[in-house]
Amino acid sequence: MKKKIVAILDREERYARRMTEVFNSKNRLGFQAEMFTGIDTFLEYSRENTVELLLIGDSLMQKSLESCAEMVIVISEGTKSAQLDAYLAVYKYQSAELIIRKVLEYYARDGKRPEQLCKESMVICGVYAPLGHKQKTEYAWRLAKESGREKSVLFISLTAFLARKELYDKGKDLADLMYYVHQGFDNLIYLVSSTVTSIEGIDCMPPMQAVGDLQQVSCADWLKLLQVICNQSNYEMVVIDVDECVQQFYRILEYCSQVYIPYEEETRDEGIWERCAEFFKRMGAGEVWKRAKHIKIGKAVRI
Repeated sequence: MKKKIVAILDREERYARRMTEVFNSKNRLGFQAEMFTGIDTFLEYSRENTVELLLIGDSLMQKSLESCAEMVIVISEGTKSAQLDAYLAVYKYQSAELIIRKVLEYYARDGKRPEQLCKESMVICGVYAPLGHKQKTEYAWRLAKESGREKSVLFISLTAFLARKELYDKGKDLADLMYYVHQGFDNLIYLVSSTVTSIEGIDCMPPMQAVGDLQQVSCADWLKLLQVICNQSNYEMVVIDVDECVQQFYRILEYCSQVYIPYEEETRDEGIWERCAEFFKRMGAGEVWKRAKHIKIGKAVRI
């Protein structure tokens, strides 16, 4: 698949270079960023190459450049002149990560259609333990980090309460994304990318902050989101941390290609484990429990 070109045009070479590096360092759905500091060099490039997105410093923007890209977004230094009011804009002096997330949100809302990627099957790992057994989330996070050394990994937490407060985001989170999933929004994959944040080198979907929001999402909507990520993203692996507050959580585990049930031998209650196995069987998901890998905490992560 030919990559879509994102041109970053700004007078400040250091700034343009940094934006280009961050854009190209991430899983950007087939986008490739190119850096420019002058209009002439950009125009020369655009004559030979199709530019999908142009991010341009407000002091360089002129109407004649509109035809050089499918979409134009102005990099604003704080205030826009009247002639630039008609353009979409991002604020220049914030993190490159936040700028790129906003750019992808604009791109999604503009109705741009994602392409189906030709790739090998994605590995989807579900991590679950009865009653949110101690250290479940830590195991899921460790699995994502260790796998992320060799693979492109996305971490999703469908858990009510997380000790890892750094996973929460003051901006958008899963609740915002699931609203669009439920509404049947066409360009979900770009909204996925605009929501994802990076923590300790791993792409993460900021979890829902309200337990009630998590409980209200249907299993069908969760599966719809996973299908979009599988078919339209560049990720090689998704790690999902799941617990019982999610509707039909066992169906999500059923969708996973690999299921892990971590436990600490000294604190595991055999009675609870037996009742959980019976529950899975009664729900028609007995095979999920059988094929799951029961992992004693402390063992190395192996996939």
